[in-house]
Amino acid sequence: MSLLPKSISNFSKEDYWNKFFTKRGNRAFEWYGEYPQLCGLLHKYIRPKDKLLNIGCGNSQLSVDLYDVGFHNNVNIDISSIVIKQMNDKHVPGRKGLEFKKMDMLQMTFDDEEFSVVLDKGTLDALMSEDTEEVNKRAEAMFSEIKRVLRPCGRYICVSLLQDFILKKMLNWFTNEGWMIRIHKCTEIERDPEEPNSAYAFPTFFVICTKMKSSKTMKSLIELDMDGELIRVETSDEVLKSIKAMQEYTLYLHYIQNKKFVDEDVNLELYDSKNPNPRYVFYIIDQKSYAPVKFAVFIVPQGREMEWMFATTAGRKQLIENAGCERLVVVHLNRNHNYTNLDEVKSELSSKVMEFAQSDFTKNVKVPFMSVGPDIGHRTICYNGKSKLSGEYIIEDVQGEGKQTFRRLVFLQNQYVIQSEARLTIEIVKKNKKTKKGKVTKNIDFNYLSCQHHIYMFSGLSFLSSQITEKIRVLMVGLGGGLLPMFMTNHIKQIFIDVVELDEEILKIAVEWFGLELSEKLKVHIADGIDFINSCAQREEKYDVVMLDVDNKDISAGISCPPLPFVQEHFLQQIRKLIDPNGVLILNLACRNQQIKKNVYSNLSSIFNVMFSKSVAEEVNEVVYAVSSRSETENISKCAEKTLSELICQLGTSVQEDIIDMVEFFKGLTIVK
Repeated sequence: MSLLPKSISNFSKEDYWNKFFTKRGNRAFEWYGEYPQLCGLLHKYIRPKDKLLNIGCGNSQLSVDLYDVGFHNNVNIDISSIVIKQMNDKHVPGRKGLEFKKMDMLQMTFDDEEFSVVLDKGTLDALMSEDTEEVNKRAEAMFSEIKRVLRPCGRYICVSLLQDFILKKMLNWFTNEGWMIRIHKCTEIERDPEEPNSAYAFPTFFVICTKMKSSKTMKSLIELDMDGELIRVETSDEVLKSIKAMQEYTLYLHYIQNKKFVDEDVNLELYDSKNPNPRYVFYIIDQKSYAPVKFAVFIVPQGREMEWMFATTAGRKQLIENAGCERLVVVHLNRNHNYTNLDEVKSELSSKVMEFAQSDFTKNVKVPFMSVGPDIGHRTICYNGKSKLSGEYIIEDVQGEGKQTFRRLVFLQNQYVIQSEARLTIEIVKKNKKTKKGKVTKNIDFNYLSCQHHIYMFSGLSFLSSQITEKIRVLMVGLGGGLLPMFMTNHIKQIFIDVVELDEEILKIAVEWFGLELSEKLKVHIADGIDFINSCAQREEKYDVVMLDVDNKDISAGISCPPLPFVQEHFLQQIRKLIDPNGVLILNLACRNQQIKKNVYSNLSSIFNVMFSKSVAEEVNEVVYAVSSRSETENISKCAEKTLSELICQLGTSVQEDIIDMVEFFKGLTIVK
């Protein structure tokens, strides 16, 4: 049933409200909630001995409910004579002290300072139905009358949606008068009593304006209730921003609660008041069909949020299927925050995550919390730094699956991508027999490659045409933590590597945090990769292998590895000049744009005779192997399998177990050309 006028300006007219209440009859019309939803805040600011004035009362049951719980000095006014008669006939008999009077709140006939509290539930919103000069003058007249009839330290309690122009008007008028202002979000008002399954799209606020004795001579005190915590606010602009944020958040929740996210998931960040970094990131995803569990929460252990299952939409779709839920909230615990244990996190989230449940979810049903194991893992930030080229970064040690510890380099502009990762070996040297305490030493395990694409790049050495020679010269563009070149030089005795790295800060990180050791076998050149290769080609230098593992700083380009200039046809010609006729180009390619990817393959095919590719499981990356001059694809593949087995034998038994994936290397290897 529609009871709204064609023009919102009618909200301020007596004739409109007379027609409204005639049409409505005796059924109460409750703007912004009923007494059970409002009483928690009302009882904080109204005492039974207070003389209460309710302006624009309409036929709301609120004043009657207040009277029935002990607030007997209770006066109500409205501009509509019809509703006043209805309320007097229905509620006043038997209730001494409850009064309903027809009166214009802009010209009240009460004595000065007669009331302790003026209550306004939606009346200001009805009056200020639009932001015009005439309406603003009427609001000022209303505020002036409220000031006149309120006693010193009396309270004007306004229940409002706080549209931007209404909030600005209130802040401007009452701060100029020196009143104290406190604003609460009324979290209890979540459902429309007329439509129980429909959530309000806008939050409702309590604004408590307290008339101070000294009035204009003192600066106004403004406080905001931010999720149960009162925060003092210095300026009106801060109030406006905070209220707008609350309103946008409530609108977003309304959207989340009433939509299914099957082929996508949505995310939002939540902060605490003491840290500028988000404490939690929530990802919400739905299943299309019925599932045994309506709604559940999955807490990702610290440091594991970058894994495919938790970091990607496809992974989270797999996770919700495994969990058997209709809706799953996947929770990431962010760095720069402390979390004691899983139970603490559950306790902290238990009330908040309910906001993300479907609108038809039954509130009293216990929500299951899921996780990988019994704890939330451990994360230690070892170092915060900044690169001139790549921005802020962190070095962190995290506990992974199986209680193993890994060291990571992460650039904060793309914090869900691990730039480099190394497994650590932990040694404890005892100091004395009594305390049994000792110094903990963490060392990089160079028998292990944690990045799958590094394993595949190393396996690409098998495409060298002949048996392992006395000396294999490798040119690698992109250092990262230096883990791949260190692995190669540690385990392949005849390999010599030149690494080109543009960012000097990366070299510093690799040496100080990832154990990079420079030697005759491993040299690092701080230079632009394109310039270095052009210079080498001009000098007619030769390498057996060229490896490109360099990320693209331009995240809008559609290709994240390598930058586009590295895969242009004229530059690939320069690379081919460097590669020995029996050598190979190994390229880490990460490209979501299919047209760009097609162009990259076309450019490579125009220059190299034979090409293979190997997709990295659960990632967008693939490693491309381009052979310079040989043309017998089948023979190359057979020889490569033999060469790979010889490479694995060189690694030794301590490494073979961790690099066992290389044995599976030729399964899923695609012949591109």
